Amino acid sequence: MTGDVHKTAGLAAAGPQPDGLPPGLSDALRRAADLSRVSDPRLTRALAWWQGLQEDSALIPDRIRLDPTQIPDLLAWAILWDVLPAAEGTATAPGRLLYRCRLAGTMLNDFYGREARGQWLHEQYRDESVAMQVEYDAVVRLRRPLCSEHRMSWADKPFYRYLRLMLPFTHRAAAGRSDTPALRNAPDRVALIFSVISFIGE
Repeated sequence: MTGDVHKTAGLAAAGPQPDGLPPGLSDALRRAADLSRVSDPRLTRALAWWQGLQEDSALIPDRIRLDPTQIPDLLAWAILWDVLPAAEGTATAPGRLLYRCRLAGTMLNDFYGREARGQWLHEQYRDESVAMQVEYDAVVRLRRPLCSEHRMSWADKPFYRYLRLMLPFTHRAAAGRSDTPALRNAPDRVALIFSVISFIGE
């Protein structure tokens, strides 16, 4: 898989850049932040659902508002990631974020050929995990959804292009219960990323 963003049937040509983006952001991430380009039906549906959960257009929805019964048509194509700070005393760079799969849809598990639940991002994406980390980190840092295109190639499967929409959520209840000060003292941090995938061909 690659981390490049391309023009596709599911992503329209880039329009005016979205407001509020920090200077120095890569062109790929700027395109990914331009949600006016999202035209794939599944991702359009997911984005509209997420926006409907916002109490205010400037606020990220909380996990408590994530009701699976509202989106039965999306669940098979979705992955829910926990966003965790690296534990102190580990070899991981201080301040780095880690991503662990909480749940993965049946269609994605079937395609990957394994159960993704419980896997870390680097285990799921392996050699491409560095590129994936950049995008997930950007969702957390920018506190906004991103949508990008990738190409997947494994030895036992043909090439596939796919679109991924990454939707951030807070998790205030979990923050209040956490034994980790970094989590307990930041209830409005991005704690979950709900990703929806749409395969668009070879």
